[in-house]
Amino acid sequence: MYGRYFARVMSIGSTWLFIILLIGCSQAPQSVSSVTVEDVPTTTAPTAAATFATSAATTSQTNPTPTRTAVSIPPVDMTQIPTPPAINQGVSLTTDQQQYQAGEMIRVSIRNGLSVPIYGFTGQTYCSIVTVERKEGDSWQEQELCVAGAPPTNEEILSGKQITVDLLPRLAAENPLPPGAYRALLTYRVGSPSGDEGSAISKEFTIQPVK
Repeated sequence: MYGRYFARVMSIGSTWLFIILLIGCSQAPQSVSSVTVEDVPTTTAPTAAATFATSAATTSQTNPTPTRTAVSIPPVDMTQIPTPPAINQGVSLTTDQQQYQAGEMIRVSIRNGLSVPIYGFTGQTYCSIVTVERKEGDSWQEQELCVAGAPPTNEEILSGKQITVDLLPRLAAENPLPPGAYRALLTYRVGSPSGDEGSAISKEFTIQPVK
């Protein structure tokens, strides 16, 4: 009887021992897994955005962007810039008046605006280098009033220079210009007395009869 009882006890004890072992085996991996999670740090792979930011920061440090400094330029006052002398502006003739009394002196200004000298020739009206033309209908007639008889000579006018010629009778044989419409004409040579020929004409002016 005792042997049967002992055998039953042993059977029950073996069964409980087996259950305990099963429970212990089932809990062992959880403990190991828990230790692994707590003790081993996890590493997160860098994202593409983080990699680009790091690369950009490295490039910025290696090749810094140059600093641009604004420069302030003051405005230029064009009124303070001197005007250069007129060159290649041609040759011009002007009279000191637009209306004269018969016998009154006529002053003609000649300006050489070319870059080279010009040469006028004496022997024209009142033996000067200027020819006075009188209007006759639709044409202009030269007033040849030089009776001195001296051979003509050339008169040089330098580049950029201006001279004046006074037209009036100087000899008793030279008659004053009669009333009418007139203009002054200059025929000249360019560069030398034998250079190319040119001409300049003044505006029309009038001579009124003496009152």
